[in-house]
Amino acid sequence: LRLWSLNKVRMRGGVGVHALSAVDTAVWDAAAKYSGLPLNLMLGGNGQKVPVYGSGGWLSMSDNELVAEALRHADRGITAYKLKIGGERDKERVELLRRETGDGFTLYVDANQNYNVADAISAAEWLSDFNVAWLEEPVLADCPWELEKVAAESSVPLAAGENVYFSWGFQDLCNRKAAAYLQPDIGRCGGVTEWIKIAHLADANNLRLTSHLLHEVSACLISAFTSGFAVEFMNLFQKNPFTRDFSVTDGHITLPNVVGHGVEFSQEARKNYTV
Repeated sequence: LRLWSLNKVRMRGGVGVHALSAVDTAVWDAAAKYSGLPLNLMLGGNGQKVPVYGSGGWLSMSDNELVAEALRHADRGITAYKLKIGGERDKERVELLRRETGDGFTLYVDANQNYNVADAISAAEWLSDFNVAWLEEPVLADCPWELEKVAAESSVPLAAGENVYFSWGFQDLCNRKAAAYLQPDIGRCGGVTEWIKIAHLADANNLRLTSHLLHEVSACLISAFTSGFAVEFMNLFQKNPFTRDFSVTDGHITLPNVVGHGVEFSQEARKNYTV
């Protein structure tokens, strides 16, 4: 609060909050290490394996690339996959994936704020025909009242939160009943302090808590709360830059049995990424 209040003109969102999130997360990591506990246990969790869903499905992908990516996730035991929509062939791509992956495979879609309210509601109608489990960010993230309108009419549950800052932004989503899945980004939402508040909101409102990217840190936070549902898995590194393994086996990430959140860069990565 001290860091935020002195800079609130610059830290209502954006880069300033990203920096605050990093500092806050580092402080919680240090506190857990000082206590001699893994961070998830310090926060009240007891699970060591965290379910993940695969993420990707870019609009730029060919049909073959799209199916291949989904099946690569399935080969790791991942039973859910998220693709992007908001292009010219949305229905064809979703239909293709449903056919190729089967009815037992869960599909999510992410519109990345590409729709207006009417088009989002219309998309939800045909998405439900393919048993799509959530529609993510269908409208502008800065207009929660529009998300509320879509949620009231959508036949598919909505997911949102990667572009929402601080717990009060998520409180607004909850008050509006605008999302069934809350998706804080640990690098944007205000850090672990705000994540805890957001998780409590999910618990109190019977919502499911997921994460946006940064699965290495997010996994221990998802596992710490009863509302924790799954971690978004998108491996952004060709070579593991960390000292510990956060790969997926049988659809889960196994948390490292170490104090703190467990994420540390290797010496080689520190050398490569130092400016």
